Amino acid sequence: MILRDRWRAVESAPVAMRWGATILWMLGIFLLSAQPHLPQAPEPWLDTLLKKTAHGLEYAILAVLARWTLQAHEVPHAGRWAWGWAVLYALTDEAHQALVPGRHPSGGDVLIDGLGAAIGLWVRREILRAWRVSIRSR
Repeated sequence: MILRDRWRAVESAPVAMRWGATILWMLGIFLLSAQPHLPQAPEPWLDTLLKKTAHGLEYAILAVLARWTLQAHEVPHAGRWAWGWAVLYALTDEAHQALVPGRHPSGGDVLIDGLGAAIGLWVRREILRAWRVSIRSR
């Protein structure tokens, strides 16, 4: 019952709140990309693993937020558009990194970001599907 009420609150959030959350997340990604040097893990393999995982996770969250925003406007195929939004932003993020001293663009990061966005949208769909099944079975 509590979960259902919380979900209704999320689904009825004002459009401005949805846009605000999405734009703030994008700003956070931009600010991280503007850093010339990010902290490093002591082992190179661990550093790579953590940074690539973070890339995928930040774009998974961006895609889910973008879908939430697009849903408010009743955009057909909101998930596909949200994935495209995330990938397009990943491309612009890599272009931005080309302008930051100490950073360099990476096509591999765009692939990881796109995969992260797809996984995020898939996880969201599966969580909602399981939640709806559990509600019906009560």
